[in-house]
Amino acid sequence: MKKTGRKSDSLGIPPALTADNVIAFPGPERAPAELTLEQAETWREMIASKPAGWFGKDSEALLVNYCIAVARRRSISVAIEYQLALKRQNPKRIAQLYEMERRQSATISSLSTKMRLSQQSRYTPQAAETANKAAPAHIAKPWEKGG
Repeated sequence: MKKTGRKSDSLGIPPALTADNVIAFPGPERAPAELTLEQAETWREMIASKPAGWFGKDSEALLVNYCIAVARRRSISVAIEYQLALKRQNPKRIAQLYEMERRQSATISSLSTKMRLSQQSRYTPQAAETANKAAPAHIAKPWEKGG
């Protein structure tokens, strides 16, 4: 009788997780050279926040784009705050910046979901409901904490 399912290598590791296609992230020096310092910091934060093997070579481009989008979103937010602080505001420019911010936020959201970084991508509706029911009745919100 023939076995069905995905084939694996001789070590029993599925091909998607072999050493040849998993990016090694031993330290911050592994951020791609094309990233700015700010983008590389986001790269390191993302790598550190996930277990080894989470990001494979197939998702490297997504992670690079995610880091770039996060940095751009921050820059746009700074530009918006600057425009809002001016005595003579330019409503057209502010509207353009808000639209740019919206697009960058959508890009970040999409990339987060594709790389399974967002809560939405990790939970089915049923699992989210179960986790919500299992949570304590009241957890102090950050703004409710003293100090």
